[in-house]
Amino acid sequence: MSRRLPPPTRPIATKPATRGDVFADGALHARDDDDDDARSEEGTTTHAADSDDSDGEVPQNTRTRVEEETTMDKATWKAARAVKRARQSTEDGQRTAKRKRQPTDSANPSAQPTPTPTTSQPSSASSTPATTFAALGLHPWLIAQLASVRIAAPSDIQSRAIPPTLAGSDIIASARTGSGKTAAFALPVLQKLAEDPYGVFAVVVTPTRELAFQIAEQFRILGAPINLRQTVLVGGVDMTTQSLALTRRPHVVVATPGRLVDHLESTGGAREVLGKVKFLILDEADRLLDPTFASHLDAILSALPPPGTRQTLLYSATMTPEIQVVAEGGGEGKRRPVVVNCTGRYDTVSRLDQRYILLPSTVRETYTAHLLLHPLSDRLAVVFCNRSRTAERLRIVLRELGVPSVAIHAHMAQRDRTASLARFKTGLVKVLVATDVASRGLDIPEVQAVINFDIPADATDYVHRVGRTARAGKGGVAVSLVTEHDVNLVVAIEAKIGENLSRTTWSRTTCSRFSTKWPLPNE
Repeated sequence: MSRRLPPPTRPIATKPATRGDVFADGALHARDDDDDDARSEEGTTTHAADSDDSDGEVPQNTRTRVEEETTMDKATWKAARAVKRARQSTEDGQRTAKRKRQPTDSANPSAQPTPTPTTSQPSSASSTPATTFAALGLHPWLIAQLASVRIAAPSDIQSRAIPPTLAGSDIIASARTGSGKTAAFALPVLQKLAEDPYGVFAVVVTPTRELAFQIAEQFRILGAPINLRQTVLVGGVDMTTQSLALTRRPHVVVATPGRLVDHLESTGGAREVLGKVKFLILDEADRLLDPTFASHLDAILSALPPPGTRQTLLYSATMTPEIQVVAEGGGEGKRRPVVVNCTGRYDTVSRLDQRYILLPSTVRETYTAHLLLHPLSDRLAVVFCNRSRTAERLRIVLRELGVPSVAIHAHMAQRDRTASLARFKTGLVKVLVATDVASRGLDIPEVQAVINFDIPADATDYVHRVGRTARAGKGGVAVSLVTEHDVNLVVAIEAKIGENLSRTTWSRTTCSRFSTKWPLPNE
């Protein structure tokens, strides 16, 4: 008798670290960005085939491969039945809960579901989004600069977040990926800076290096009319050069937590330079508020002016429990932030076609090559892996199978990461193989496809990964390669995003055409 797969397990809820209020001085915790990169790649391994001994290994001949595939087919069909049973159980539970709520709802006709998007606290915040930048209160020079880069109308998050920011409120904002969150906090900062220019005026903290460079570039473009000076403080770059740039008092500093703390501890005058900051911005706040982070944000907050003399802006694509705790942390004597929620907790964009393929783990590499050479050919695509080793190995495999690609992961030097991203952005190479260091915030509107070579262990990481495509109102496709080890992960992701992924079948024939390419050279 065949053994049933275990029921889907719920992700373990992690109690937020005792950190006080992000809008007050004290115990926020972060970790060095290099450690964060390594955690996302080395600490979330979910595939048995990704162990140190077997990661990326290849059968020695076609006969062995066919025998293994036949064995794996049985596991694949068992996995398919398990997915169906788990979905049915989840849907039955949702229908039961809905029936239980109906009598209460009918007994109270005035009860209405909470609308989304929502804006709460203070009550004076506008509930009707403006349709022009002028209506938001932006100065004409900013509107002209936006027009020069072909931004004619504000997005939903911009319409709801810019007015309270200009009014001096602290902000907690959540919106789907690709919705214009960076401009939502950059525009008010630039307008306030133009009224009272000095440095350092704003500090932006972000978890990854690539995102830091991207944010600085957007500030540079939007702030060109006022000769904005900005600097980027990230790991992998010479600290002496960064120290000189910091002592020149740039208007905006964009940094990763670990490197900013390094400068606070070793660069003379760094604390004095940051002593009059008017804005502290935490981008990708769900990651920065992760309880596994160490004490770097504590050190950053201790070097900045007190909350009463600066504005704090938190932006994220997902409204996590940690962010909700911060949002509800206002009390007597504390300034409560404005909460702008333009998305559900784990929403993905409606123009994104989300699919999965059930297939044996032994053919993931060849099927990835098939997808990139045929259905997804001539499209910019990002392939996500859980580990640095897996990403580098897959890059070599794809090259041998005729798919040129570049990689980004934490074990690469910063100059190599920057060069890889530049080649991908310019279209010289159409495939980027990456770990989760590239899953957050990177804005490349031309990306049309995302492939999850490894399934992420957390639904939040899935949302950020697939958010690299279908940006700025464009369409896109996300394909997850689901092996016999990943059923529970996919069921958990579907439950959190509130949507079932569409199944696409795989064919052994499409993979066998690549079998003559194996084995790979030992590199």
